[in-house]
Amino acid sequence: FRNFKELDMEFSNNCNVFYGENGCGKTNLLEAISVFSRGRGIRNDKIINLINKNENYFSNMTSFVNENIEYKLKVISELKNNKFKKKIYLNDDISSEGNKKIQSLITFLNYLPENERFFMASPTTRRNLFDHFIFSSNGGYNTLLNLYKKNINERNIILNAKTLNLTWLEKIEENIVNSGIEIYELRKKQVNIFIQNLEDIKRYFNFTFQIKIQIKDQFFDENFSVDKYK
Repeated sequence: FRNFKELDMEFSNNCNVFYGENGCGKTNLLEAISVFSRGRGIRNDKIINLINKNENYFSNMTSFVNENIEYKLKVISELKNNKFKKKIYLNDDISSEGNKKIQSLITFLNYLPENERFFMASPTTRRNLFDHFIFSSNGGYNTLLNLYKKNINERNIILNAKTLNLTWLEKIEENIVNSGIEIYELRKKQVNIFIQNLEDIKRYFNFTFQIKIQIKDQFFDENFSVDKYK
C-alpha cells in the first residue's frame, strides 16, 4: 500500500500518535486505515494510486475487537474491466450485510489543518462541516441529505414541465418538508453539542478569547413547523 511493501503494526486502545520525517508514510498509514470506511480514503485518491509501484494490487488486513468479539477485516484492490475497485471483506465475507456491519463497527472523523478555513468560507462550507460530524454518529444521514436533494430536483422538473401535476407536486413537497425538518433538527442538535463542548472546555482553560456558535437563519426558529415549511 503506497510506500509500504509490507508493514505489521499494533495499536493502543487509547490514543495513537504517528510521528516521523516528511515523506516517511505517516499520512499513508492513516489512509491505509481510512480505506476500511466508505469511499477511497482520506485523500479520495484513485485506487490505482494506492498500490505500491512494484505491485499489482494492495491488501490491508486487520483484527478489530468490539465488545470482546474479534473480527477479521480485509480491504483489497481488484482489477475488473480495466478498472481498479476496492473490495472489503468481513471474516472473508463480501456481502452487503458484512459491509454494513463494518460501517457500524468503525467510525471515522477526519480533521485537517485546512478545515480552519470554514471560519472565513461560505455558510455552505460550515453546514458541510457540521454534516460531517452528524454523519460520524449517524450512518443514515447522507441518505437523508440525498433524498432531500433528489426531491428538490424533482420539484424543479415538475415546475418546469408544460403541464403541472399538482398531485405529484404535493407529494414531492411533503417529502421535502419531512426530510428538511429532520435535517434542521439534526443540525440544531449538533450545534448544541458544539456549544456544550465549548462550555466544558472553558472550565479547564482560561482563554483570552471567546468562541460562540449560533444559528443565523431567519427561516428557522423555535416555532418551526410543518405548515410554516410548506
